Amino acid sequence: MLAYSVKNFGVDQTQHYFEALKECIELLADNPNMGHSGEDILPEYLRFPHESHVVFYKNFSSSILAVRILHERMDPKLHLKK
Repeated sequence: MLAYSVKNFGVDQTQHYFEALKECIELLADNPNMGHSGEDILPEYLRFPHESHVVFYKNFSSSILAVRILHERMDPKLHLKK
């Protein structure tokens, strides 16, 4: 994702996007129930949109784990495993 972004959007835009993505994940860590159920994919996953991507994560009692970040057009069933 990083190499693709730098190649297609440049370093400055990539840094801006990844900083915003980091802030999104920090927001989810502070508010883990903001995400929507990923039950149709895997029951233990939550998902949260960020611009043109979707963050898939697991909510644990004291933290979250960002499992995958996929472009909104990608099929999660092909990229997420049990």
